[in-house]
Amino acid sequence: MRMEDWLAANLRKGDDVVVTGASSGIGYEYARRLSAAKCNLVCISNEGPALAALKAKFEGEYGNRIEAVELDLRDTARTKAIAADLGKRPVRVLINNAGFGLKGRFEANAIEDYVDIVAVNVTAPVVLARAILPSMQQSGVGLMIHVASINALVPIPNNQVYTATKAFSASYASAMARENKGTNLRFQLVLPGTTRTPFHDRQGATPKNLVMLPEDVVRASFDDILREVCIPNRADKVLAKVIPFLPKNFAMDVASYLLKKRLGI
Repeated sequence: MRMEDWLAANLRKGDDVVVTGASSGIGYEYARRLSAAKCNLVCISNEGPALAALKAKFEGEYGNRIEAVELDLRDTARTKAIAADLGKRPVRVLINNAGFGLKGRFEANAIEDYVDIVAVNVTAPVVLARAILPSMQQSGVGLMIHVASINALVPIPNNQVYTATKAFSASYASAMARENKGTNLRFQLVLPGTTRTPFHDRQGATPKNLVMLPEDVVRASFDDILREVCIPNRADKVLAKVIPFLPKNFAMDVASYLLKKRLGI
């Protein structure tokens, strides 16, 4: 089922759709596609000016309502407060997309940076999902999309904490989906490969090989919203089938090599 068809069948006037990391990259494309479908959006990002520009652009082009929430997901206390408010509202779609990564040897990055990456990639999605899920269950209508990474499939040296957080996302999102089997709630785990977004710019990397665009990722997600695991990149689909059969250390070496080739580092 295409996303637009699911929205037409399930969303009602006044329902909300929440997108985190909405001001750039994959989150921006999710927000654009949902705006084109006339959804009322709650767009969350720590980039205030970019959020304001998104709101003005999409409301002007599509005529939907966008609530821009400037929030640094590293701030767990404020994230919990905003999540509690969202839990009282008719949120029918949650797209947990925000995230960031760190590359380099484990000892090369400050502990504060690792605490922050866990807060954004692990704690914040759990906080938001926990706050919003009961309302979805009560209404009998809901869709959660968790954007993780193909790197969730195997630990990757020099990208160790990021890949661990994405493995967590894949694990808990899949388990939550299983807990709610037999209901009208839908869950999708998206495992993008290397995608040309500001995510890599912030790490000083320039993707060069097998690179997707945000539009490619969201198109794959929206083309079949009932598909529980979406791997947008064809090469990654093959990788996902092969990795489980490789010896763990060899799999880590292969994944590390492929990451370096894709990023040109």
